[in-house]
Amino acid sequence: MTLKTDKIFPRNGLVGNGGGIIQIQMGFKNDAAANTTSGSWTDTGLSCTITPQSASNKVLCMVTLGSISSSAGTSVGFRLVRGSTDIGMPDSSDLQSGFTNIYDADQKILASASFNYLDSPATTSATTYKITWRNSSNTSYINRYLDSDTDYDGSSTLILMEVSA
Repeated sequence: MTLKTDKIFPRNGLVGNGGGIIQIQMGFKNDAAANTTSGSWTDTGLSCTITPQSASNKVLCMVTLGSISSSAGTSVGFRLVRGSTDIGMPDSSDLQSGFTNIYDADQKILASASFNYLDSPATTSATTYKITWRNSSNTSYINRYLDSDTDYDGSSTLILMEVSA
C-alpha cells in the first residue's frame, strides 16, 4: 500500500498553522577528518541536500558532531553553511566563532557537539547545507581521538527536515 500526499495539515486541521514535517534528509560521516588550517574555514565533509516543496517552508537543521579532539590550547570552531552563506551565527565573527567553539587550555580534549537551527531558505531549488570548521593552531579532528586512529571513534550527522509553513 502506498500513501501519497502533496499537502500536510496540522493535527487540528486548520490551514496556516504549519508545523508538519514534509520530508527528512540525512548526511552521515563516519570517517575521520583532520584540520590543520588556522585562519580559514574548510569543509568537514559533512553535508546534506534538500529540495523544499514550498518557498515558504522552513528547514530544521539538526547537527551532531562526534569525537571532536585537539591538543591543549587549540580552539576549534564549527559553522553551519547554506550554499555559501553562514547561518545560525553569533553576533561575533571573531576567531573560531560559529555555532560552537571547543577549547581546553590545559589538556587534550575529546568532546561532541550538537546544534539545531530553524532556517528559512525561501527557495524550492535543491539546497545544500554543510559544516565547516577551523582551528587556532595544531591539528584538530572529528570522528576520532587525537592520539589514536582506532580508539574513541565517532560519527557525525546532519539531519534536514522540511517543516510546512
